[in-house]
Amino acid sequence: MAYETTYKGEKVTLEIGRYITGQHAIQLVDETGIPYTVATVAISEHLDMNEVAIKNYSENEGMLDWMMKEEIVGAPIRHVNSGFVTIPICPIHEDAITLFF
Repeated sequence: MAYETTYKGEKVTLEIGRYITGQHAIQLVDETGIPYTVATVAISEHLDMNEVAIKNYSENEGMLDWMMKEEIVGAPIRHVNSGFVTIPICPIHEDAITLFF
């Protein structure tokens, strides 16, 4: 099931995959099929199957707010420190769960 929407004025489709760790990976792809940005990161800490680590820093600043507004994820349930950034860990929103499983 494809999820099409607009991110920063660009029409994008969410592509759901998995990192080698088994954690969910979310990539936004533009209309031509070119990757636009990666919305998630893999972390060394355990994540439950219904959780994702959101890349909300650098060029992705604002990603968390956008994903919550789009009802892809819920509000962060905890944060993980990684280098110089803090990564929000969010539950997958119940309305988006079919995108992942």
